[in-house]
Amino acid sequence: MTHAAQYVLAHGAFVLFIWILIQQAGLPIPGAPMLVSIGSLASLGRIDLRSSLATAFCACLLADGFWYGVGRRRWSKCYRFCVSTRNWRHRALGLVSAHSVIALLSAKFIPGPNVLSLMAGRAGISLRKFLVCDGISSLLWSGGFIAIGYFSVAGHIALQHVLPPR
Repeated sequence: MTHAAQYVLAHGAFVLFIWILIQQAGLPIPGAPMLVSIGSLASLGRIDLRSSLATAFCACLLADGFWYGVGRRRWSKCYRFCVSTRNWRHRALGLVSAHSVIALLSAKFIPGPNVLSLMAGRAGISLRKFLVCDGISSLLWSGGFIAIGYFSVAGHIALQHVLPPR
């Protein structure tokens, strides 16, 4: 067994939390393959399924909550990092304001940086509405990929070559 596999088995929740937190914060690393791998490990009984799902869920909410807070407080400084034309900001804020529930529920499934939390904060969506919609979206996103790994036959076969028998 490789050192990386041993580390993930020993500290699976910590690795998952940091990976998903960094991915949701904006670093361009893939989160889905990690969740699928965690699901496969959970199906083999190597990692606890419930704690993995809770860890991914909490990491998503923490990162999105941070961006929501930035949007609520410091929007005037953070938009400088985006392509700057005034029209896109007003159109995006109008879209988020008008379709906030659908936008927040589908945000995790759209590839690219997670700027919708920032926009939701700027659009003035209430914290309660944001947390409910983002919580449902985070649970569906992380749970969906973990379920794919959990029920995947290919994942089991690949992991059996890496992991020694119990």
